[in-house]
Amino acid sequence: MTLNRLAHWALETRAVHAGRTGDPCSREQMGGGRPYISTIPPIHPSVTYVYERMEDLDAAFDAGGYVYARHGSPTVAALEKALAALEEGETAMAFASGMAALHATLLAAGARAGTAVVAARDLYGATYLLLDRLLRSQGVTVRFVDVADLAAVEAACAEAR
Repeated sequence: MTLNRLAHWALETRAVHAGRTGDPCSREQMGGGRPYISTIPPIHPSVTYVYERMEDLDAAFDAGGYVYARHGSPTVAALEKALAALEEGETAMAFASGMAALHATLLAAGARAGTAVVAARDLYGATYLLLDRLLRSQGVTVRFVDVADLAAVEAACAEAR
């Protein structure tokens, strides 16, 4: 559904219908029966996808086709389409974990060698390890501060600039 079609609906209605396109089923899939389009997108639990020719598999890697569920699936694509519609954005990206999303966000925000990140001292353990071990090993300066101390936060941010 296009954003224009959803625009006049309440948030709750948009949440139910955003990104829905149905799933066409061909005559071949129906064993010669009548083709149809489902009203709800199906869930694709497959982890791997089969291609008839090696060239098709190579093309799937190059063109963003489905090869392995960790890298994408029709189900995840439907979720991303729905989220983009709800947020009125062009695209959305779903991750398999919060840590993967956080890591991608930090990289997209520019965390790389020579940059600095200021973070709360009290963090979820995996977040602390991501910052303290992984980003530091990549040359990112990480400063952990007591966020209840606004002067310390301001000083760390000023130093990071």
